[in-house]
Formats: sequence, C-alpha cells, structure tokens
Amino acid sequence: MPLEPDAENKSAHTSDDIPADASSNSGASLPPVVPPPNPPQTPRAPYQPSDDAKRWWQDRKYVLELCGFGVLFLYTIFAGLQWWHIRWANTMTREALNGSNSSLQQTLDRMVWQIQETHEIAKQTLAQEQQTSKIADETKNLAIATRNESSAAKSSAETAASELTMSNRPWVSVEVEIVGSLHHVMFPGVGGDQLQLPLKFHYKNTGRTPATAVTSTARIVQTRFGYFPLADHATLSEVHAFMAKGGKPIEGTNPDAELRALCSSDRTPAKVRRLDGFNWGRLVGGEDTYDDFLTINTPITQFDHPGLTSKGRVATDPMPLSVIVCTTYGLTFNDDTHQIGAVYILGRRNPASPGGMDGIDPFDMTPIAPKDLGLVRSVANAGFSN
Repeated sequence: MPLEPDAENKSAHTSDDIPADASSNSGASLPPVVPPPNPPQTPRAPYQPSDDAKRWWQDRKYVLELCGFGVLFLYTIFAGLQWWHIRWANTMTREALNGSNSSLQQTLDRMVWQIQETHEIAKQTLAQEQQTSKIADETKNLAIATRNESSAAKSSAETAASELTMSNRPWVSVEVEIVGSLHHVMFPGVGGDQLQLPLKFHYKNTGRTPATAVTSTARIVQTRFGYFPLADHATLSEVHAFMAKGGKPIEGTNPDAELRALCSSDRTPAKVRRLDGFNWGRLVGGEDTYDDFLTINTPITQFDHPGLTSKGRVATDPMPLSVIVCTTYGLTFNDDTHQIGAVYILGRRNPASPGGMDGIDPFDMTPIAPKDLGLVRSVANAGFSN
C-alpha cells in the first residue's frame, strides 16, 4: 500500500521552528532544510475470517457440491435417455428405411414383372394382329374371288337367260300398205278437219313363241327431216349451220322425234300384254303371219306451223309427208315389252319419173287415190327395233 507521511510529522514543523536569524536574514542565501524521511508504515495484515464464518461456508459448500452432483447426475441421466432415444429413433428410421427399401424393391420388381408381362402381351397381341390381318387379307381375297365367281356365275346365268330368251322370244316384223285414198274428213265437235289415210299392217313372227297383244299406232308428220325456223326456202348449208349451233326443228315436224314420242306414249302394262293379249291386241304365233287394218286420222292443225302454211314453204314447194308407225308386242314367258319403230315416206307418184315422188300439200282438199300414192320405208330415218 502507498506510504503516506504521518499526520503528526506533517504538523510538527511550523514557522516557529525557523530561527530568527534566518527569518531576518531572508535575503541571504541559505541552504534548504530537508526534513528527515518518515519511516514506512507497517502494511496491514490480510482479512482473516472468523471461525463462525468459516463454519458457515463449509456447511454450504457441501450442500452446493451435493446439488451440483445431483444436477450433474440428472443431466447425465437426461443425456443418456436422450442418447437412447436418438439411437431408438435411428433404429426405427433405419428399420423404416429398410422396410421402405424392401417395399420399393418389391414395387420395382412388380413393375418390372408387369412391364415384362405387358411386353409379352404386346408381342402376343402383335402376333394375333398379324394373324388377324393375314386372316382378314385371306378372307378379303376369298370374298373377292367369291364375288368374282358370283359375278361370273351371275353373268353366265344372265347370258344364258338372255340367250334362252333371245332364242325363244318372238321376233315380229311389220310391213305397211296403203289401202285407201288420202283425203280430208270432218269430225264436227271432236277433232275438226283431219287428214285420213287407211293402212294395212302385215305382221310376221319369225320367233319360236307367240307374240302377245300386237298393236300398232301411226300418224302423219309433215316433213321427212323437220322444218327449221329459218327464212323461206333456206338452203341445205344454212340448215346444217343452224343445227351445228344446237338448233332444233320446229316441234311436231321432226319424224324421228315424233316417232320416239309416239312409241313412248304406249302405256299398256306389260303384264296385261302377257296375260290378256287377246283383248289388248292380236296374238301372232311363232312362225306365223297376220294382217290388220288401221285408219290414220291426223288433225290438220298439226301441219299449221308458222312459215309452213299456205303463206310459206308448203304452199309454194310441197314436200313428201312422213308416216310414223310404232308396233308394240309382249312375250308369253315374262313381262318384257318390245317395240318396232319405222318412218315411211308418203308422196304423190310422178308418172314422168318412175320411182320418183312429188310432195303433198296437206291443206289441199283434193283426195288422192291409192294408185297415185307411194309409201316407201325411209333409209335416212332408220327407226328402231328392240
């Protein structure tokens, strides 16, 4: 500890201790007075507790040590339990992981097995599909072959039936002959003025079976080829040019068109022709002939076309008329119907030109005797037969 001067030593020296000479001779140079040093104080002894304090501390020291030991013991037990729990948790986790790995491995093994099974099933399915495709192709080829055979058999049967029909059906031909004069007839209130011509039809059946319900119808048409809406006395080149542009003859003047219309107008049922042939027409037996008569009545108004009346071509340059004839007959063994269409040229015989014929004016009321009339099958208008 620091050594301090004693208080008693500090206060011992005062102004009274200074000698008078010295105070009176203050101005003279005197050596300083050095006080003698004080001896150091004896250091204090350290604190020494009493016996009671020592005993109190000793008693509590053991208690604290015992408490610390207890705390340490409890912490050791807790640490051991914690360590055991950690090991137990690790064991359970390891077992769970081992179980998960086992389950995962089993799942993977199952998936691999399923994939292998699926692959095998796919291979089998592919093989079945290929086999099915092969069978389908064979079935298709067989069906095609069967269809071809069926078509061939059907075609053969149809050909045989057609050949049988063709070899056994009736074949009728007809020839037309004029048996009366061409003249005008008046039917008041019915048809008015009509051009009348009596005809005879000579039928011949060259087939093996009879022809049923043989009937004929006919009418007179004004021209051989039809009149066209052109200028009066048009040349043939003008007619050809008009036809090349799609021009058609005046309705009712084209014999071919009128013949088709006349044959299509026959509405006699085919079954009626086959079953009731006697009442609907004549029955012409196989290898047989038959004659029938028909009088044509054609209204004079059918010849009254613009440019073809007395003011036009007919009056100034009459041409031969045309007689269109349609004959229809049936068969005895099916309901087929056959027709014959023909166009005949009707003109006035020209004595000056043997075989030649002059035109006829349908509006001329003068009768023309049969011997002065000519009726010839048209070559240009071929007609048809089925």
